[in-house]
Amino acid sequence: MLPLAGYFENMMKLIRPSAERQRLADTLPDEVRGHLEKSDRLMTVSGAPVTRLAGSYGRKTGQGDIHDVDLLVFVDASYESQAPEVVLDDLADALTELEVDGYGKGEVKTNRKNRRSHHVEFKKDGAKAFHIDCVPVVRWGDDPDAVLRIPDREWVAWDDTQPLGYATSLIEMNGANERKVKRTIRMFKRIRERHLRHSLKRPKSYWLEAKLYDIWKAGRMSKDWSYADLMYRLLTEFRADCAIYSTRLPIYDPCLGRDLTTTWEQAEYDEFVDMLDTVIGHLDPIANEGDAETAVGAWQRVFGSDVFRLSNESQGKADEAKALAGNAKVTAGGLLIPRSNPTPGIPSQPHHFFGD
Repeated sequence: MLPLAGYFENMMKLIRPSAERQRLADTLPDEVRGHLEKSDRLMTVSGAPVTRLAGSYGRKTGQGDIHDVDLLVFVDASYESQAPEVVLDDLADALTELEVDGYGKGEVKTNRKNRRSHHVEFKKDGAKAFHIDCVPVVRWGDDPDAVLRIPDREWVAWDDTQPLGYATSLIEMNGANERKVKRTIRMFKRIRERHLRHSLKRPKSYWLEAKLYDIWKAGRMSKDWSYADLMYRLLTEFRADCAIYSTRLPIYDPCLGRDLTTTWEQAEYDEFVDMLDTVIGHLDPIANEGDAETAVGAWQRVFGSDVFRLSNESQGKADEAKALAGNAKVTAGGLLIPRSNPTPGIPSQPHHFFGD
């Protein structure tokens, strides 16, 4: 059998968005930007960019199908001297005129006094709807990475936010760690999606990102580890931090330092911790060298056999290697050794068998 690295590499391909949804995510925000630049219903900044991608799609940390895209809309600074309701109403007026070729007019939905954005739904016969969340922000100066001003959820005040500053820091960290940071974030989100699929109590995507970013930044991970060891360590490190607190775990904004999880209800938090215990429980039995098929089975319980599998080409090679090996044992490094009549020698120390 091939080393487990092949399973992880193929999974990272399988949890990518489909080509069609990727195309929509690439093109529709540009349509929205062009419309808002020309609209006389909303006062935007005079210089580019008028909009910028944000959220997990903008940071390339999402997994699975793309349901929506977050779009920051840079509005004129004069709005900050007024109640946020003014700019949100102007943005809604501008978006009601938005029409995209092939989709017609987008349907603007707003949950007043509970969201700081407007939700635009694009529908097309025979296809799943696509959503864009438009968030008005005030940018002082020309640097989008700086602290921005955003309406609060109650539409009565302005808050600080720095999503693009965080995105830049994440890019730098990811590059310094052989692009493994974002990949582990996507895989962790896959675990959450699989094990809390039917729950309304899932922690927010950004909360998970912020915590995993913190674990990497603190030097508790290494780019030299395999993806299997990285994921096991992320799960156990996250769980260890949860054990420090008798109530919900505080998670802090990577740039502004404020506690993000103040709205995380105890029952919701307990369900997430139970999920961590379940997933770690699948992996603990394979911590030492053992049978490769057992290890694959454990990871499939974590990620799902629909994504944690070899590609057809790799599976063919694996089957061939297994047939040639007969009753051989597969080491963590993917080497085939006979089970019978082993050569006497000094036994090696136990080590993790999470794959190479």
